Amino acid sequence: MLNISNNAILLAGHSASEKNGDKSPLSRGGKDYWLVQINGNGNKQWDKAYGGSGEETLRSLIQDKDGGYVLGGTSSSGKSGDKSQASQGASDYWIVKTNAAGTKRWDKRLGGNNEEELRSVWQTNNGGYLLGGRSNSGISGDKTQSGQGGNDYWLVQVAPETVTALVATKQSIPAQEELAAGKLLVLTTFPNPFAQELTINFKVPQTQKVSLKVYDSQGQEITTLFQGEAKAAQEYACQWQAGKSAPGIYILQLQGKKQLSHQKVVLTR
Repeated sequence: MLNISNNAILLAGHSASEKNGDKSPLSRGGKDYWLVQINGNGNKQWDKAYGGSGEETLRSLIQDKDGGYVLGGTSSSGKSGDKSQASQGASDYWIVKTNAAGTKRWDKRLGGNNEEELRSVWQTNNGGYLLGGRSNSGISGDKTQSGQGGNDYWLVQVAPETVTALVATKQSIPAQEELAAGKLLVLTTFPNPFAQELTINFKVPQTQKVSLKVYDSQGQEITTLFQGEAKAAQEYACQWQAGKSAPGIYILQLQGKKQLSHQKVVLTR
């Protein structure tokens, strides 16, 4: 159980039920992770299930620094359903990252050629994760040390998420004289961080067609704020009403005919 606000509580476990009663998602296989949000009176607000074609057993739930959640446990499924990687052995550590609404963002499998059982997940100071449980695998798959006999403790550190899709675009650093001369796309935001509404201002050096879009930290497009022709040297202002978006890091992208400008913003609650 995770108390996330005065009027919201998360319940997490596993379920072997099909879609019926209080369970609204379809079953993925034997047992699935099952996440349920209720209000302060115990009334269900939403529920989500995550799993593969085999059995998943949930052992840990944490709230991430970006307002989303990380579910951790054990999976015996191969690549199927919500599990995006093939099994390493009989059972694996399996973590699922969601946003604040329980929508899956990514999942990760870690294991050797035998059995692993994940018991706890912690977030590290750098935004990564520490996974703790047991393993009876030898050196194989993700396990780099031989077993000491029977079951061993197995501690795994997972690197933090990185902004990939947009940051990977190579761009030269603009010279200060070009910026001063008004030869570049100009993109500014206020306030940053923000809690509800973000104001974005931009100017272009020549009249041209431009687009202003918002992406999440995984490079998924969230919304388009402007699409059309922008006049040279004229300042444009747009507002992003982000009330339905999960807290976290977002990327604004201003795309012109030959130039591209990015701005990182942080949505808080």
